[in-house]
Amino acid sequence: MRIYSPLICSASKLFSRIPAKYTLVIVILSFMLGKFQPFSTFPVYSHIPATAEYYYVTDENDSIIPIVTTFDFEGSNLHKMIEYKYLQHSETYGDPDILSMVGAETLDYMFITADISSKTVSYRAIKIWNAKVTMVDKKIKVLSTEIAVKQVR
Repeated sequence: MRIYSPLICSASKLFSRIPAKYTLVIVILSFMLGKFQPFSTFPVYSHIPATAEYYYVTDENDSIIPIVTTFDFEGSNLHKMIEYKYLQHSETYGDPDILSMVGAETLDYMFITADISSKTVSYRAIKIWNAKVTMVDKKIKVLSTEIAVKQVR
């Protein structure tokens, strides 16, 4: 003879009526586990670095050039291309001479693949810039450095 409490019986009946009962169990377990890897909701964003870095392209007057329409690839691809080429030349990141050389190689590649010439664009020169974004004293600071320039012919 089994003795069931009315609370357990009613909870069991209620649980059996829930259509997504297994999903509910997983959600409850996830909330209990919290930020423990690999169960973290956003493991990629669990640590934000002190400095962020990006690259952008300008003309001879330092006006930003839209990368997608001019060169037919995304800005994130520019960043990946520069980092990949940089790592081919050096294991440590940050040497301005290597970054300048990589910027020139990247501009050469961009000019060839997008067929950039004085007939196709109105720019006289195209530059690649490296921007470092940091937070100092609760203020965002951006330091931009020109890493390469190429004349349009």
